[in-house]
Amino acid sequence: MKISKQMFNRLTAQAEEAEYLKLNKVSKNLNIIIKESSVRDNEMLYSFSKDQLDNNIENLLWKIALNISDYFDSTPDAEQVQKLVDLYASQLFNDFRVLAGSKDGVGAYEQLVPGEDIEIEIEL
Repeated sequence: MKISKQMFNRLTAQAEEAEYLKLNKVSKNLNIIIKESSVRDNEMLYSFSKDQLDNNIENLLWKIALNISDYFDSTPDAEQVQKLVDLYASQLFNDFRVLAGSKDGVGAYEQLVPGEDIEIEIEL
């Protein structure tokens, strides 16, 4: 996963704070995700659509389902797994959208739609 340098710095600070507060599980998980992520410059042109996010979430949920199935040495019906993946993908997106404070669910790196302009506010 690619994250901005700004996000990398925020996650690193959160991991250090979690370690200081003895939130070991939070610190461990943040450090794992930081190590597994590649960092891009904040100024780098970057596009990431809702469809790409949906695909990422679904792929990760399928990996989780496979891991759980292997744990139980079972092969559940793929159609039933897909129904659970759809349910949890939607729920995860909505829960994290709320945590992020987004009312409309539009991502910061969505491509502009035809005819849409970028408005930049400059304080003088």
